[in-house]
Amino acid sequence: MVEKGERTWRLGILVNGKPNAAELLRAFGYRLADRISLTKVTNFEKPDFGEPADETIVKSVKDVCDIVLVGVGD
Repeated sequence: MVEKGERTWRLGILVNGKPNAAELLRAFGYRLADRISLTKVTNFEKPDFGEPADETIVKSVKDVCDIVLVGVGD
């Protein structure tokens, strides 16, 4: 496990459009911030939970994040 302060991370939160996904993933993000050093948190949202994220979103996530939280939120 990575200890807080060992390295800094850029976190991405990818919300899938489900009703509770944003709330759930942001809560996990706050918990993660208690355990590791985050320099930046970036929120992304894909419009339709039934479809994969389009290439524009995927490229943005890859460009600005070291780790990404994704989930359904049901």
